[in-house]
Amino acid sequence: MSRFTKINFNFSEAVFLENWYPRFYYNPINKWLRWAGPENTSYIYIPLAENNNYQISFTIFYIMSPEILDSLSLWVGDTKIELDIQKNYHNEQLVTYQLKGIIGEHLISSSNPYTPLKFVFSQTIPMEISNHDGEVVEIQYVSFATDGLSIKPFNTQTTMLLC
Repeated sequence: MSRFTKINFNFSEAVFLENWYPRFYYNPINKWLRWAGPENTSYIYIPLAENNNYQISFTIFYIMSPEILDSLSLWVGDTKIELDIQKNYHNEQLVTYQLKGIIGEHLISSSNPYTPLKFVFSQTIPMEISNHDGEVVEIQYVSFATDGLSIKPFNTQTTMLLC
């Protein structure tokens, strides 16, 4: 199995997911998105190479409530990853949140080829899914929608010297 040092993941790659709804194409922003849910914990299992620190970043395009954003945390194993959140205003109707954090090399297991990324949030909220005729065909319990994530090597020594 190949492990990677750099990943741009958009939910079309063959990786393991848990508690994510199928991706959908959202025309107003021309992106494929996926909702986290129906549980309060969603996982992505990524084959990261050992002996590297990584910067992870992802964008939240839609969030069902401010409480979900306030409660959102990212975990690798039993370690919470501190996330920096930047709010971006694109226009009157679209506000996104860019989240970034550092995954330390000590969190990458040599015995497990996949590193579990665990997204934890306070709640999911029911969202009606309609067909083309406007008829409700399903209720999904969702929290936030994202288009994927980016993981790249991060040199903590260089960063510390620049501060």
